[in-house]
Amino acid sequence: MKMTDDLYKNAFEKNLTEHGLNQTNNTDNICNLVCGNKPNQITAQFITSEPIDESIHGSHNGNKIQAIGYFRFTLPPPGVSKPYFFIFGFHNPQKDCIEFLIIPANELNRRLQSKDRTKNEENEIELQFWLMEDNFVFETKGISGEGEWWFINGRMGEQSILDYSKFLNYFEGMRMS
Repeated sequence: MKMTDDLYKNAFEKNLTEHGLNQTNNTDNICNLVCGNKPNQITAQFITSEPIDESIHGSHNGNKIQAIGYFRFTLPPPGVSKPYFFIFGFHNPQKDCIEFLIIPANELNRRLQSKDRTKNEENEIELQFWLMEDNFVFETKGISGEGEWWFINGRMGEQSILDYSKFLNYFEGMRMS
């Protein structure tokens, strides 16, 4: 099934509503969100997955993966206000649903900097996430076959900078902001 931006946006809006959040505007995938009657707004950047080619983006060690999200996006340049959250939407073909990684911008930036991924002048970022069968989510862009073996198969990646599991469908985190 080919995912369209409308399918991602509809799933996103449905999840927002279910979690007591409302969108006040949406331009260029930047949206302002409010929680119930709170006067504060939070800004989020919504990014949808590029098409997936399993021979490129999938496991090379036979790992069973529920879903893969591959993202290319540009970080706001220095001096421009950054969103409070980055929200990555990707299709889960096993459950036929859209999954969301909801990551505070400061946490994503910390992880990108620690992996030396923010050093290009264009602020272009590529991320790849694997949602494993046990609902762990790992960032796997550039991971070698050996790294996949140790960090994914051997679970050495759990609670490491590669582990994004706690951000899976974490709409509650936006409510607390």
